[in-house]
Amino acid sequence: MTTTVLSPRSRRTGFGAVGGALWALSPVAWLIGDIRDADRGSASFAALLLCFALAHVVGPALVAVAATGLGAALGGGRVLAAGAVLTAVGLAAVALGNSTELVSLATTGETSVLGYVVFYLGFLTAFVGALLVGAVVIRRRRDPAARTGGWLLALAVPLGIGIGALLALLVPASEAAFSAAVAVPTGIGWALLGRALPRPTAPSSERLPDAQVR
Repeated sequence: MTTTVLSPRSRRTGFGAVGGALWALSPVAWLIGDIRDADRGSASFAALLLCFALAHVVGPALVAVAATGLGAALGGGRVLAAGAVLTAVGLAAVALGNSTELVSLATTGETSVLGYVVFYLGFLTAFVGALLVGAVVIRRRRDPAARTGGWLLALAVPLGIGIGALLALLVPASEAAFSAAVAVPTGIGWALLGRALPRPTAPSSERLPDAQVR
């Protein structure tokens, strides 16, 4: 019987499936309610805090972990390495900035300037990383899911602007539009790559005991 072996680093890309999906859902948290206006200490505040933490912190953090396995999953290269580093650093900063903001809101009821700065620097860095990763994926992969994810990452900026502009028309008083511009194309792209990229790196064969052979 032939079995397949995934390297530990290649397996990390699987985190992108969950992380990307959570990240893409981040505008939904804003549509549910503005956490800045919720009554701190109430049940509704706690529920919103959980929603925001999952989408805005856990999501990008998992994608940052997934990015560290791209070299093993896609075969390396300087462009890919640069894209993976920028993505990992950028989305780690996004998660850190958002978590700083949520902790500040939960403890003091005030927003955090530091959280905003770290977040903005992070998502700009992650956009550059997504462009590089997307270009490599498009060039190296032929399966539809991976290529679709690659195109979403490569075109994240114009797609994000379009999605954000449309949502701003529909819900002009909500932060959901900005969140959608930042997270929806990249989140869906990483979710697709997280499902498509984990692949065997080396085959291994082993003979089963005769009693188990059918």
